[in-house]
Amino acid sequence: MHLRAKSLLLLAVGLLLAAGAAVQSGCFAVVVGAAAGAGTVAYVRSDLVVTLDQNFAPVAQAADRAVDQLHFVRLSHAQDALTALWVARLADDRKVEIRLTATSARVTEVRIRVGLFGDQAVSMIILNTLKSDL
Repeated sequence: MHLRAKSLLLLAVGLLLAAGAAVQSGCFAVVVGAAAGAGTVAYVRSDLVVTLDQNFAPVAQAADRAVDQLHFVRLSHAQDALTALWVARLADDRKVEIRLTATSARVTEVRIRVGLFGDQAVSMIILNTLKSDL
């Protein structure tokens, strides 16, 4: 019985270490929650990933306005009928990327990354600013 207890303890420690490594490496998805008009909101690999039940064009317009409303330094913007990318800088010089992808006629995926390793709080502020214009 003593050997079995030791084996279980080692297994538990190993699982905790593996879970910690997954969280630290950014390979862990954290569900943030869902709001009106949002199918899924999750923080995955340093990106805030949101699926909005909205057409692509109004989401793209709202993202463009959010960059202006938050007074980011706009570095670039590229857009076609199905995808869009804004690259900007915060006052502390961290890079912000907002990516949109039309996944269907009525659904748009939004990906927001702040800095190299992500900043969930700032990403949520950007998302909320974007959604306030929809």
